[in-house]
Amino acid sequence: MDRRTALKIGAGLGLAGLRPLLAGKTRFDKRDPQLWGTARNCVFINTVGGMSHVDTFDYKPGPATPNAMGQSRLSSGALWPAGIMPDLAARGDHFTLVRSLYGVERNHQRAQFAVETGHRFNPAASLRAEVPSLGSLISVELAGQRGADDVLPTFFAMGMRPPGTGMFPRQHNAYFLEVENRFDREFDAYLNGDIRTRLNWLWTLDPLKQEGHDPLGSRYLWSSAEALMFDERARAALTLDDERQLRYLPQQEDGQPYVSGRGIGEWLAQAYQLLAADSGTRFIHIGYQDWDRHSQVYGHLAYEGPLFDRALAAFFDEMSETPGVEAGKSLLDETLVVVVGEFGRTPGALNRLQGRDHFSDAFSALFAGGGVQGGRIIGATDAVGGAVIDNGWSHDRPIGLVDLSATVFSALGIDYRRSLADTPSGRTFYYVGRDSWAGTPHVIDPLFS
Repeated sequence: MDRRTALKIGAGLGLAGLRPLLAGKTRFDKRDPQLWGTARNCVFINTVGGMSHVDTFDYKPGPATPNAMGQSRLSSGALWPAGIMPDLAARGDHFTLVRSLYGVERNHQRAQFAVETGHRFNPAASLRAEVPSLGSLISVELAGQRGADDVLPTFFAMGMRPPGTGMFPRQHNAYFLEVENRFDREFDAYLNGDIRTRLNWLWTLDPLKQEGHDPLGSRYLWSSAEALMFDERARAALTLDDERQLRYLPQQEDGQPYVSGRGIGEWLAQAYQLLAADSGTRFIHIGYQDWDRHSQVYGHLAYEGPLFDRALAAFFDEMSETPGVEAGKSLLDETLVVVVGEFGRTPGALNRLQGRDHFSDAFSALFAGGGVQGGRIIGATDAVGGAVIDNGWSHDRPIGLVDLSATVFSALGIDYRRSLADTPSGRTFYYVGRDSWAGTPHVIDPLFS
C-alpha cells in the first residue's frame, strides 16, 4: 500500500500504523529552524470574534472611553485598562504583549481557520478537510512521548470545537468538554454496573474488535472512553473542585461569585486540573466566544473584562505555585499560554451602535509561561492602534498568524518547517502554511530571548 492510500484511510489507523509510513519520507527546509523547546504544554485561548485590541492589550483610550475602564502602567510600561482588569495589572511581569500582529482576513470563518490551523483558508472544502487543527498536529507529534500510564487525551478543547484531525487518525481529535463533567453517587453506581456490562457485551459481540481488525479505529476510541470513566486520576481531573472554581471568579461586595456557570473561569480552572494531573494532556484549546462586539463594546467589556481578568490571574497564580515535571520549574514555566483573536476591532471613534467592527491591519496577543520572558512589549502601533509602526522583531514585516503558529510549535520543540510530500490530494502539506503576504513563517524570537 502506498503512502497516499495509507493517508486516505488514516482516520481509521492508529498512530503506530501511520508513523512508519511517514518516517524518513518527510521533507525539511534546508535551514535549521529556531526550535526553542522551552514548553512542555500549551494553553491556547482563542478570543473568538476578535477582542478589541485598542481597549485591552494595546490600550488607546480616547474621548469615548468610559472612566470606569481605568488606566495604569504595567511593569513593562504598557498602558493598561486597570478598571476592568486590575488583577492582571498587578501581574504584568507574568506576560508579554505582542502589539504588531497583522492579517489580511476580516471574515470570521477565514481568519478563524488561520488561528486554529496555521494555514490560510482554502475555498476548496476537500483541501481544507486535509488540514488538521494545531492541537491535532501537536497530538500526532507528541504521541511518542505518551507514557503507559497517560490516561488523559493529549488534546482537550473547551468552549468551541476546533477543526478536526484532517488527514491524521481521529484519535488525535480534541476531547471536547461540552457539559459539566461531575461524578455523583448515582452516576458512580451506573458506571460500575450498567456501563461496564454494556462495554463487556460490546467487546464480546463485535467480531472486528474480537479479532483486532478495527478499520474505523473505534476500539481505540471506546477503550479510551472506558479508561476515562473508570480511572481515578481522570475522574479527579475532570471533577472541578468548588473552592478552586470560586478562586477563578470575581467576587461581589457581599463575597458571592460575580457570575456562575460555564465560562472562562471554569475553563481555566479545568485546564489547571488537567495539566496538574500530569496524566497525558499537553495541549488545551479554549474557544472563548462573544468578542464580536459591533455594538455596545464598553458595556460588554465592563462585564467580560473582570471575568477574563480574574480567571487568567488565578490561572497564573495556581500554575506558578505548582511544581512542574522538571526540578526547579513551576507548571507555568513549562506551559506556554497564548491569548489571541482572529483579528482586532476598528480603532478610533466607535460606530453608530457604539461598537467596533472587524479590523486586521493591527491587533495584539498575550503570551506567558513556557519560556516567555514576561514584562515586555513587542511591536507598536500608531496613536490610535490602526497601523503597525514597529514590527518588534528582526524581519521587515509585521507578525502574522502563521508566525504565531510557528512560535507555538517551536516552544514545544516541534519542527514547524516540516512538510509531508504525499497527501490524499497530492499537494505538499506544510506544518505551518506559507502565507502569500508573509512568505516564510518565523518564530517570534523576542518572546524567548
